[in-house]
Amino acid sequence: MRAGSKGIPGKNLKLFCGKPLVVWTIEQMQAAGIQNVIVTTDSLEIASIAKQSGARIVIRPDELSTDLSSSEGAIMHALVECEVEKSSLVIFAQATSPVRHFSHFKTAIELFSESDLDSMFSACRIDDLTSWTEAGEIVELDKASGDGVRTPRQLRPRRFVETGSFYLTMAESLLKSGSRLSGATKPFEVPKWTMNELDEAEDWNLCEILMREYVL
Repeated sequence: MRAGSKGIPGKNLKLFCGKPLVVWTIEQMQAAGIQNVIVTTDSLEIASIAKQSGARIVIRPDELSTDLSSSEGAIMHALVECEVEKSSLVIFAQATSPVRHFSHFKTAIELFSESDLDSMFSACRIDDLTSWTEAGEIVELDKASGDGVRTPRQLRPRRFVETGSFYLTMAESLLKSGSRLSGATKPFEVPKWTMNELDEAEDWNLCEILMREYVL
């Protein structure tokens, strides 16, 4: 995680429900039984707090710490630095999505281990979401073909939206593809109350309300 944040300055160390934001994800992963929790950052202050919480620290180089740097680049750098075996399962969890329960990690790991998947991502069902597009004129995307009648929610295909909370893949797959999602991929369904991310200042109070209601 980078020190800089334009939407919420210093957010990874800002107190969220009484703890620095970065601490929540570390503790959730530990509670799920994940032994090797690695925090990759360009901030010595974040590194210090994360280390106190039991995480292993990797200081990422400047070229992996810009606004345009990919998360995959930082993760791959951390895997190499920590000499993580290619056969290891990698769980990439974003600190900016703290509204989750440790059991979500635990169940996802169990399902992934029992499957033949190459990657998995946290997702919410959005079958009841009606989408529109603007291409010269406004067009509703969820009409039954040709007759102009809206398809009932129950008859629509199962749809998922990626929450960005966490991803699972194998170290070898990530290092080979350079992507968190590759090969056979499926969503891991999580509750809708986990969807919100801390990107803008207005997200903070809402996420704290959800955290206290569903997790604490």
